[in-house]
Amino acid sequence: MEDTEKGLKITISTSVSGFLARLWNLLIVKRIVKDTPEDLSVIVEQIKNRYEKQCAF
Repeated sequence: MEDTEKGLKITISTSVSGFLARLWNLLIVKRIVKDTPEDLSVIVEQIKNRYEKQCAF
């Protein structure tokens, strides 16, 4: 994570290695990469909700 002038920048790196790496890449990794933006949006909303609840007191 990195604070920038425009807000928080989150960088995610994914790597797969080993004997079954090619198979895992075909079966799993591509879906993880595709779903990551939506998953991050859900996480950000949860954090916002927690922050708002804490500030309400």
